[in-house]
Amino acid sequence: MAKIVEAVDAQIPPQLSAEEKGETLERAVLAMLSAASSCLKLKLNRLFKSFMNQREEAKWEGLFYNMLVPQKTRRKLSSIYGIVFDKFIDNDRFVSFATGNPRMLGNVAPVDMWFLTFFVFVTC
Repeated sequence: MAKIVEAVDAQIPPQLSAEEKGETLERAVLAMLSAASSCLKLKLNRLFKSFMNQREEAKWEGLFYNMLVPQKTRRKLSSIYGIVFDKFIDNDRFVSFATGNPRMLGNVAPVDMWFLTFFVFVTC
């Protein structure tokens, strides 16, 4: 099947789009199989479709990049997240905490109420 597809693919004009090229290739291969024998076309039609799907998947698979990410320990990750959280909570320049009803807070600071609410959501 690969040799048939390669032979027909070499005859297709290169200026066609990928979709047009695929359709032209499919029609030409099926016409070649039909010209050889209608029984052969019936037997190899499914094999041809499977071969074309594998070929397409292999083409797309080559476009992906595999990146190796170094694994960090839980201790290191928790340290990093702790630093980020501290920078978030203690950054008065970019983050502010407020409420629509300050009387309901009583003596609790808005940042402390946010943290308590966050803790409840995380632990529930």
